[in-house]
Amino acid sequence: AMVHLSAEDGKAEGTDKQGHRFTMLMVDDSPDMCRFVHDYFRGVYNVITANNGEEAVTCLQENDNIDLVVSDVTMPKMDGLELCKYVKSDLRWSHIPVILLTGRTDGDMEVEGLKLGADDYITKPFNVEMLRLRVKNLIEKKESRQRLFREKMDVSPSEITITSVDEQFIHS
Repeated sequence: AMVHLSAEDGKAEGTDKQGHRFTMLMVDDSPDMCRFVHDYFRGVYNVITANNGEEAVTCLQENDNIDLVVSDVTMPKMDGLELCKYVKSDLRWSHIPVILLTGRTDGDMEVEGLKLGADDYITKPFNVEMLRLRVKNLIEKKESRQRLFREKMDVSPSEITITSVDEQFIHS
């Protein structure tokens, strides 16, 4: 299933204003799950897959353009909670949204994940359309935050003029 959707402003979903594709990192110890997500999203995003948290960390170290991480919670070597904690406590990556997938229905994992800074939580088996929308929302939020930040940084002191309310009133 190739998903080619364009947002209201005409740019394709999954790309920024310059047309660069966003990159998502999918982490799951099930190769089938990785393949499924990769095949579903590859029409929209660059998708990198890893089979556990350790592999995911290597991917983060080797790719400085990962925009979002989707990770299963239960994995060998380094689970999703540890991975989330690792991402969120490193300044290089702490801005990257993390979505955790869990097969468990108990709320403890969710609470734990949210405490560690997870941005969203999806229970398996999940509706892939819901995952797509959550990925899209988180990437858009991240983009607009970064854009605001860049715009703030671009303002030079000479552009900031402080006018009194009276003057503003007269000029309006």
